[in-house]
Amino acid sequence: RRIFAIVSTTSIPILAPMKVEASVDPQCGGPDWTPITPKTGSLFHAETQSLPPPIEIGESRRGPAAVGAPTGPPAPPIEIQPPPPIQARRDLSKLSDALWVQGRLRALGFYAGQERNWGPLSREALRNFKATNGLSFDDRWDELTEARLAGEAYVRAEQTFLGGWASSPNECLPGSTTLQPLRISSRRAQSDGGTCEFTDIQREEGAWRVRAHCVVGSERWPATIRFTVAGRLLTWASSGKGTETYYRCR
Repeated sequence: RRIFAIVSTTSIPILAPMKVEASVDPQCGGPDWTPITPKTGSLFHAETQSLPPPIEIGESRRGPAAVGAPTGPPAPPIEIQPPPPIQARRDLSKLSDALWVQGRLRALGFYAGQERNWGPLSREALRNFKATNGLSFDDRWDELTEARLAGEAYVRAEQTFLGGWASSPNECLPGSTTLQPLRISSRRAQSDGGTCEFTDIQREEGAWRVRAHCVVGSERWPATIRFTVAGRLLTWASSGKGTETYYRCR
């Protein structure tokens, strides 16, 4: 009779017996009953376990939820509208108010017309007043213009560069304000030789700085002009063109 033996070449690990230190009493809570106490480092020991912290309401594993955070789509941005322009108390469409403004402009030397309404001569006079008194370069009637015209912080027309001018007093034509060698308004300076159209006027300390486009014959150039007035004398200082002195004809 033959006996065959099967030999394995793979080593089979031998598990160490688990040792549990506890005593068990059939009756739980009896005098000989002892609870099972796991050893430190074992799978069942509470102090060695790293449990995640409890999750509060309104909190996720990504982080605390923002208090009051919107859950829907973001609200559209609020558009801030610029305030409306401040209106003057006087209304130039009313005859009484128009006559008051014309009377003030006449007293300051800017208006010489006889209009019974707010016409083109009145608008031109208002434009001249605003341009030479540090206001906006237009003929718009507003609260700031009204306050300047009604107050005392103003410049009279004879103190400005407006009017008729000549290179010498002998060149002034008696009684004429439109046929003088040089005529200056808030829009332009004009002579027989050429014209400078004004694009901006800025009031400075004792002077005016003017930006213009000048034409003399076939020559054209942008100019920055500084007007200074002392009594009847006007000093015209132009960028790149030198300085000239003129005498007021009226």
